Amino acid sequence: MENNETENPTPQTSLSGWQDIRTAPRDGTVILLCGGAYHGFPFSGKWDLGPFADTDRPWLNVITNSRLYGHVPKMWMEIRKAPLSATVPEGDQ
Repeated sequence: MENNETENPTPQTSLSGWQDIRTAPRDGTVILLCGGAYHGFPFSGKWDLGPFADTDRPWLNVITNSRLYGHVPKMWMEIRKAPLSATVPEGDQ
């Protein structure tokens, strides 16, 4: 891993909500990852340096429980919780 990936740069949010991967949480929080794998489609993943983790491949796809061999995500986004209930606007009922 390069030194610039271990630094904590200031998060840069864009209108889309995607942030540079260097600002992603490294505490096991599940987040959306994108770029560098799966043809650029977002997927749920987390930073995982567990007992079988490889420090060259610390990102884990939590859906398939697999490491990203040969792919390094470039962006991340917080997974937002779905609302518990939805309000239907008046007239749309």
